[in-house]
Amino acid sequence: MKIKLEPVIILCIGLFLLNTKSFSQDQNFYIFLCFGQSNMEGQGAIQSQDRTVDSRFQVMEAVDCSNLGRIKGHWYTAVPPLCRCYTGLSPAEYFGRTLVANLPDSIRVGIINVSVAGCAIELYDKNNYQDYAATAPDWMISIINEYGGNPYGRLVEIAKLAQQDGVIKGILLHQGESNTGDNQWPSKVKGIYDTLLNDLGLSPGSVPLLAGEVVGADQGGVCASMNPIIDQLPQTIHNSYIISSKGCTDTTDNLHFNSAGYRKLGMRYGMRMLSLLGYDPNSYLESECSLIGGDWEIKADTLASNGKYITIKSGLNSTSAAPSDTTGSIYLPFTVYGDSTFYIYARLNCPNNSHDSYWIKMDNGEYVKFQASRTNGWQWLKLNSYNLSQGDHIFNVAYCEDGAKLDKICISSYDYIPSGKGGA
Repeated sequence: MKIKLEPVIILCIGLFLLNTKSFSQDQNFYIFLCFGQSNMEGQGAIQSQDRTVDSRFQVMEAVDCSNLGRIKGHWYTAVPPLCRCYTGLSPAEYFGRTLVANLPDSIRVGIINVSVAGCAIELYDKNNYQDYAATAPDWMISIINEYGGNPYGRLVEIAKLAQQDGVIKGILLHQGESNTGDNQWPSKVKGIYDTLLNDLGLSPGSVPLLAGEVVGADQGGVCASMNPIIDQLPQTIHNSYIISSKGCTDTTDNLHFNSAGYRKLGMRYGMRMLSLLGYDPNSYLESECSLIGGDWEIKADTLASNGKYITIKSGLNSTSAAPSDTTGSIYLPFTVYGDSTFYIYARLNCPNNSHDSYWIKMDNGEYVKFQASRTNGWQWLKLNSYNLSQGDHIFNVAYCEDGAKLDKICISSYDYIPSGKGGA
């Protein structure tokens, strides 16, 4: 049977096709949304080492930047700055670099960064942001106006454009300085997180949220008291993870990280996201699978990786020097495929301060004593770092005090403490 279409119907179909924007979503284009205040905006000096970027790492501009030759809503290679036109280095830069360095070559990484210096978390509240913005100082209002007067709305707008090209895999937050002491901060973040996922058509809780600590007490951070509140976020948002700022250096204001601190913090964001994506750039060695001297014994523990750990036989101690007999040592051979600094971590269980030390050495070097401390059950600790050349190496552990338990060794080119039981 033939159907005759009236001219009006044909015209409507034509107009529909003309106004329907077609796109092809690349499942191997991983997109990450970043928001927060000044430390996510980026205050670090951009140096020469920061300007060489893999083209697989891209940024979609959230504002027009004539000085950078960038237009809002378009993708560019992620040469900093990655927030607005005149911002500095932020955690987003080395987050993305860490990902592309460790993900398969077929995967690209895209960043969207909408951040406002000095703002409280209330600025990202979809329904109440205007109340907060009405009290903001003029300099902050000028930043807010770069986002059309609504930073949250701009984040959603740009994210929807990005969803036409790739898949949102995570959200990065660095904010808290302007909410220091606010015990309601975790619940406020949850409200924003839930609303954002709903506005982007994402299932509740489906996208991990990574929240970074502010400058820590170890650096004299003036807002360090906020970190215990930030650390409570996973109790409120199940799919959220805290990125430690410990050891991330800062500027003289003790409020903003310096360039080195941003690089380290961004790398930590990246390492956590890699583990959530199922990629772990570290190498792991089970202690019970190493070459074990006769003074050691393998024991079972369901909380240990592979259900086993090793410990020295009771009563054997060698605190003044490493034991000369090979029966007192274990040997872990491994291979590295490039010259670099490598960090050695161990998953240990040291029940008290009298059972917490080992002798360690790399290859034919001298033994040095590693003094841990009492751990809270099984815990990852950094043993040492070594500058290694490409090729085969042997890491050695000898007993010092009995009672200390060794589960697993991690070898990494990143200064980042592993989590859980580590990878396979």
